[in-house]
Amino acid sequence: MKYEDYPIIVWDNHYFPDVVYYKCTVNDETLISTTLDIIREFRKDQVDNAAHYAECKRLSDIACATFMADVKYKD
Repeated sequence: MKYEDYPIIVWDNHYFPDVVYYKCTVNDETLISTTLDIIREFRKDQVDNAAHYAECKRLSDIACATFMADVKYKD
């Protein structure tokens, strides 16, 4: 994974047209902020720690599947 694979774009918020927003999406995680440095830190963290976040998602999926298997009342 490279930083260039996840561009930071200027995002238009029509509720606040005078404010510049930045947006970046990395592996289905999106952050929108008015501060470019926060977006850069988010992208760096997501890319540098991708293996950690993938493992967290895997464990969360297992936990959710186990919980749903134990639910007594299902719709």
